Amino acid sequence: GTTVDMGALAYSATRVSAAPTLTDFGEVTVATSESVTITITNSGGEAVQFTGMVLSDTTDYTLDPGSGGTACGSTTLSLAAGGSCTLTVTFTPTTDRKSVV
Repeated sequence: GTTVDMGALAYSATRVSAAPTLTDFGEVTVATSESVTITITNSGGEAVQFTGMVLSDTTDYTLDPGSGGTACGSTTLSLAAGGSCTLTVTFTPTTDRKSVV
């Protein structure tokens, strides 16, 4: 599957999580898309600096930090203590296959 690399954390004492942690896009027809909104939460007591969130597979997946409920706005950001933001991962297969992220 594809992983979302959240970049380096500025503080090791922080607690960051992403939900959902696993998404099954199921059967998606070639050249059509399915999307999932991911919420990133900082449950720690200090802000977290993201130096760049990237996908390991950019052929069939795209990352949009500017969408979702409370959009992260960028792949490089500071997430306040107790804060959360959303981004969208879209799967658009170029070949016939099933995907779980």
